[in-house]
Amino acid sequence: MNNLFELIINNITTFLDYLTPVRYCNKGFNVVRKTFGKPEKVFTTGLCYKLPVIQSFDIVNMKKQVHFLNAHSVKSKNDKVIPYNITVDAQVEFRVIDPYVIYHIDVFDSGNREPLRIYVDNEVHLLLDRVLQTENIEDIQTKINEALLNRNTQQTDDYFKKAILIERIIISAFDYNLSIRHVQ
Repeated sequence: MNNLFELIINNITTFLDYLTPVRYCNKGFNVVRKTFGKPEKVFTTGLCYKLPVIQSFDIVNMKKQVHFLNAHSVKSKNDKVIPYNITVDAQVEFRVIDPYVIYHIDVFDSGNREPLRIYVDNEVHLLLDRVLQTENIEDIQTKINEALLNRNTQQTDDYFKKAILIERIIISAFDYNLSIRHVQ
């Protein structure tokens, strides 16, 4: 019964969104106007307008977002097992720079923008993998800050690196325990 009620309410709000010609865009968000599903215009703070039924709105959070990451060492890129067990807990701060990036991530997310977090998670894992492959891991926070600065300042043609900015990675726990692993 509850699922049926939620389904009816969600469809009513979706239907009303198609009929509403005006929407207010709050500070820190952008509203993308779509015509028949194709994005055509971005509105910043203020009133947004559209043609009912033909056009629709999509809201993009442009504020700084926080993601909590738990990373564990696994096989490295060269298929050798890393000879130690490393656990890293971190807080990752990121921001959407280009509101159109949500249309380039080809995972259906039902409006919660989870693929953005998946992208950020993958980028941070790759960055950690590069840092943890070095011989000397003394001050891990400093090395991660340097690697992140290098990532953010390098010139790249990668659209996602330009559209989603990872601002900070704050290590909250770093466990560097030696362990024996056997590859079979």
